[in-house]
Amino acid sequence: MSLEHIKEEQVNKAVMEHEVNIKEWSLNSTANEMYGFFNLLNEEYFQNKLGTPVISFKFRRHNELGHYVRGRNEIGCLDNINLNRIHLAGTKQDTLETLLHEMVHAWEFRFGKPGKRNYHTIACRQKMSELGIPCDRKGISLGAKDPFVSFIKS
Repeated sequence: MSLEHIKEEQVNKAVMEHEVNIKEWSLNSTANEMYGFFNLLNEEYFQNKLGTPVISFKFRRHNELGHYVRGRNEIGCLDNINLNRIHLAGTKQDTLETLLHEMVHAWEFRFGKPGKRNYHTIACRQKMSELGIPCDRKGISLGAKDPFVSFIKS
């Protein structure tokens, strides 16, 4: 099922605007930063083909850095990328590697053939390797490389 025809959902834009404009929210600056980096990474690696996601910051298991919600989330939004709040205090590179990793899942969901049980399909892992964020079949990072490392340094 290709979702290429769905370009942008207005609810996602509304959620993003809310997150970046609610100054009394403790994650306001993090949301601003992550949406800014999403836009840069989308332009650099996906030719701006990914629509605005809902970026959430839920607490998850300690070993989970983030996740992409396939299909619609609990409030009906497409393209929900969650960054685990536990890991937000880590390095900027690690957080951006997680963001880009989840963006690859969004790309595969929209334009590829995501696997049913094998979330990190061969195509997904190949795309991650091309971007410089290779992972194993379980999604565990094998260490950042170029072009991602060069992008972070620029």
